[in-house]
Amino acid sequence: MAAIERHRHKGDGYRRDDGLWVIRVQLADGKRVACYGRTLAEARRKAEAKRGEWRPAAEASVASFAQDWLSERRTSMKPQGWATYERTLRLHVLPVLGDVPLAKVTERHLADLYGRLAAQGLAGSSANFVGVILKALLNDAEKRSLIQRNPSRNVRLPRKVYTREKVILDAAEARRLIEAAKGEGFAALYTLALTTGMRSGEIRALRWRDIDLEGGRVLVRGTVTTRIGGGRIIDTPKTTRSLRDIPIPQVTVQALAAHRARSAPADGMVFPGSDGTLMHSQTLGRAFHTHLDSAGLPPMTFHALRDTAATLMLQGGVPAHVVSRILGHASEAITLSVYAHVTRGMEAQAAAAVQAIFG
Repeated sequence: MAAIERHRHKGDGYRRDDGLWVIRVQLADGKRVACYGRTLAEARRKAEAKRGEWRPAAEASVASFAQDWLSERRTSMKPQGWATYERTLRLHVLPVLGDVPLAKVTERHLADLYGRLAAQGLAGSSANFVGVILKALLNDAEKRSLIQRNPSRNVRLPRKVYTREKVILDAAEARRLIEAAKGEGFAALYTLALTTGMRSGEIRALRWRDIDLEGGRVLVRGTVTTRIGGGRIIDTPKTTRSLRDIPIPQVTVQALAAHRARSAPADGMVFPGSDGTLMHSQTLGRAFHTHLDSAGLPPMTFHALRDTAATLMLQGGVPAHVVSRILGHASEAITLSVYAHVTRGMEAQAAAAVQAIFG
């Protein structure tokens, strides 16, 4: 059989002896295919259409990709953060989208998922967090050419809703809490929390070598983290801004000095658990609520002491960027957004001060 004669055309195609025009196209996955047309223009149109076609680099369901995605992140994320991601996907995403081919997830799928979450009573910040994790997962799938485009781009995430008002202690209430723990190590712990805004995990990770009583400073170098399989360790903080050197007032120096005089050796933990190891968050929580009750204060989380410290510093005229550094926030903008209730009051004071100048 005689070979088909090919008539080359300048540019991107050629015509065979039977009259058909041929243009070869290389697809995104590396394969080359031939497009045919009775005219060069027709072959070109088909070639352009082929180039526009998208094929996934590999077939995968949402569940199988989520499993690989989580496995890759297990070594790079904090254990508690990874566990939160895994639990969120397992409980809220995979029961609805797990069997759907990853490449076929649409905006409709996501809208239906968020609607189901709302119907189940999961809304506000919790539902928003589900959407944030799912969007990150789909972003990575797009980068690997497993999906053509991330369908979450045009789907509005569930709106965050902040309904719980912050519990802020005034100075008298803060002193009552410390007094309720007088004679115990918790008195120094509460004093430190109320004057520095340190997080629970940061306080429980402190060793005496991290505290300079003569210089009046505390070095924050770690935080207590619970392993996924159980047990507690001192891990690095979440962000580099959390690694910080905090000045402490004399009242805190005195409280820590008194605590040190009756506690563990100098190289030990500042606030150990009953067995001498890292204190469990539940141990601190139980003691905290006992002392709240003794002080006649309402129930609140330990985080309220961090909020109280920040509020008192801002109200005392400490600049927001300084408060941000003391708290270990990632940026001053976070401090201003979290404590907007304080800055609004300060704005009113500023307006009054300007009125006094020009009035």
